[in-house]
Amino acid sequence: MKYITRIVLILFLLFSVAYADKLEIKVDGKNIDLPYWPAKKEKYGAVLLVNGGVQAQSTALLNDLAEQLAQNGWQVVLLNNDSGVTVPWIKQFPEVINTLRKQKNVRVVLLHYGEQLKQTFDYLGKPPVPEIEGLILLSAYNIPASTDKKPELKMPIFDIVGQFDYDVIKQDMAARKKEFGANKDNYLAIEIPGAHHDYEYSRQLLFSFIHGWMVKLPEFQPKPPPVMYSYLAPISAFFQEQVAKNEESDWNGYFEQPLVID
Repeated sequence: MKYITRIVLILFLLFSVAYADKLEIKVDGKNIDLPYWPAKKEKYGAVLLVNGGVQAQSTALLNDLAEQLAQNGWQVVLLNNDSGVTVPWIKQFPEVINTLRKQKNVRVVLLHYGEQLKQTFDYLGKPPVPEIEGLILLSAYNIPASTDKKPELKMPIFDIVGQFDYDVIKQDMAARKKEFGANKDNYLAIEIPGAHHDYEYSRQLLFSFIHGWMVKLPEFQPKPPPVMYSYLAPISAFFQEQVAKNEESDWNGYFEQPLVID
């Protein structure tokens, strides 16, 4: 029975990714095709799903979540899911954001699922980083647990764990609550009732929480172009000043006297 379940799971993963579109980017001179789901209806923005882990691999949870998000108005890109891609997802991130902004996405949200959370925090906490409107931590943790002070993150954070999630994940969330919880406008933590780490029987509820939180995020406001200041006085003032000087000047001696003919 275990083998049958594994085969079904593998086929499901292959089927889901095979029917995703591709987002083409170029990083370090290499062409990379990322699994991409276009929005099926009114577009709210874009979501980058990151499968946290040393080894890039796909998961049924993120594939299923990508499908639901796309059906409800979100463009979705899956990162760190293909072991054949040698460029780390952190390096892909700026180019993906740039591509999604060109497609007029007014919200871009990063969702980190699973381990290696410190890598994401370290990246987002050190400028320059492309702007995003929100960060979702889904059963996110780090092994070994990070004792470093959490970075100053500017974007709103939605922290999610399952009721029956791993102990280390719940401990990490408790630590984050102490660090971020004071700022209630930018940090929200919830526990999905009845959910395990893979959210197998709670995915519709999980999607509802994620979608509801994201649509309330402020839209992206492009920075206005820099104002060019001129340090030269307006040319009209220059001419007015010259005319005034000319009117006051004594021009005797500068012109020859006209000849007087008797």
